[in-house]
Amino acid sequence: EIMKSVKIVGQTWMVENLNVDKFRNGDIIPEVKTNEEWMRIGDEGKPAWCYYENKKENGAIYGKLYNWYAVNDPRGLAPEGWRIPSKEDWNMLTKFVGSTGMVGKKLKSTAYWKSPNAGATNDYNFSFMPGGQRHPLGNFIQFGESGVFWTTTVGGLTNSASSPTFDNATSTAIAYDQTMSSGRSVRCVRDKTEEIKAVFNAISVKIGNQEWTASNLDVSRFRNGDPIFEAKTNEEWKRAGEEKKPA
Repeated sequence: EIMKSVKIVGQTWMVENLNVDKFRNGDIIPEVKTNEEWMRIGDEGKPAWCYYENKKENGAIYGKLYNWYAVNDPRGLAPEGWRIPSKEDWNMLTKFVGSTGMVGKKLKSTAYWKSPNAGATNDYNFSFMPGGQRHPLGNFIQFGESGVFWTTTVGGLTNSASSPTFDNATSTAIAYDQTMSSGRSVRCVRDKTEEIKAVFNAISVKIGNQEWTASNLDVSRFRNGDPIFEAKTNEEWKRAGEEKKPA
């Protein structure tokens, strides 16, 4: 399946919420409908998903809501070639967009949110959707008013994970620690190995005993997958040089 995506500051992000019902290895992820079952499976630390208010038609626009145990399952929730973002990925995106006070405005979809959808411009075509949430007790809340997606980063509170949160009333988006048994949306980023694959597939030419790439290097990550800072302004370039940091 081809996923719609957009490249922002060297990272390729999905521009739609995840809507899969199987792990990468093909195992089925349980769909949980009742409040009692949602509570029980959360207490047991087992993976689950649902549609908002158990309505299948919501999946086509808003994707599924997953608990964090599905996100963290070793069988892999993200499709082949993708991964669940970390809080570090989110921080990198926020830093590029400008600030936590502007990121909601610039990354939210201009449609589907309830009024006022404060200042939404969707500048980078990230198109984040107000898919609402499922409370650990099983009730559905804030459809059209909030959009929240999981990261892989464990939070500082007991049984919590970091979760960027958007809402219709402000232009902010802040990563809060949220209970792992909550149901939230999932966005994926392109896997690091996919991002650097171009290096190994580069067109090359052999001269004598040496093999050279036939084009100039065009990568945004180190070999281990860490992002390389993109310096755009004269000030950023100068500062990176003075601090002896890669750019």
